[in-house]
Amino acid sequence: MFDIKYTMNDDDYIAFQKDYFDIGRKKTVKKIVVVSVCLALLAVWCIFEAVNSITSGQTVFVVLFSVLAIFSSAIAIFNKQFSKAILMRTVKKQLKKYKDDPKNPYGKTEMNFIFDDDGIKLKNEYTDNQMKYSVISDAISTSAGIILLMNEKQGFFIPARAFESDEQREEFVKFIEKKIEENKV
Repeated sequence: MFDIKYTMNDDDYIAFQKDYFDIGRKKTVKKIVVVSVCLALLAVWCIFEAVNSITSGQTVFVVLFSVLAIFSSAIAIFNKQFSKAILMRTVKKQLKKYKDDPKNPYGKTEMNFIFDDDGIKLKNEYTDNQMKYSVISDAISTSAGIILLMNEKQGFFIPARAFESDEQREEFVKFIEKKIEENKV
């Protein structure tokens, strides 16, 4: 059994968002590369066709299409390079809203997770929930903590500081991975 208690702070929240973003990014990086390569090839083809059309006096449609393809390639590359920075700026703004809202429990309430053979219990002053391990699809250990994914859009973050030692953290990861495997639907 693991009884884990912590209060989420700003560093935890930012680390969770960065790690969660990186996890999602790893899953989509192949798609981004394929789209970028296809758009680049399309742009090269369009440029070739545009030059050919201009020299032969044909329509400007191909020229406009080539400009659109180049613009799309630039957006795909920009998105790949700067999306994390844009996300983190948004996260910091959201964090400020959370802290300024007196009704929001963020950073003000202790989270208490109890992991035992029966399931996961989440207790704090606002909730007392029980979940089965089957709701957890993956456990990902990062330098900042452990992310328990429920699906592609939801998860829990347990900061590394919530564990008494690195050994306890490693033991927890092994335990949770075993429970996830045993309870796959």
